[in-house]
Amino acid sequence: MPVIDRYFKFVTESNASDLHLTTGSPPMVRVHGELKSINHPPFKNEDLYKIITEIMNDRVRKEFEEKNRPTSYMSLETRADFAATLSRNALASGLSHD
Repeated sequence: MPVIDRYFKFVTESNASDLHLTTGSPPMVRVHGELKSINHPPFKNEDLYKIITEIMNDRVRKEFEEKNRPTSYMSLETRADFAATLSRNALASGLSHD
């Protein structure tokens, strides 16, 4: 099971609308419009990279690797109820729960 699934489970159980994963910060969820941190240490760049690339297929991973500009974003279908927007800008990643 991908590591990110435990974060998706927390989002679902917390009735959160968004999951924010950013290098140098703990995971954050948006509940009723308010961002709240999850009791977790801040992500290291390599840890967050592993988490987000683990759920990518080869085509998406290649595109993500090649677009090495701070403003490059892409969408990724992750699970039936989740979508992701990924940015190479300090490996900041925001995941939304629909």
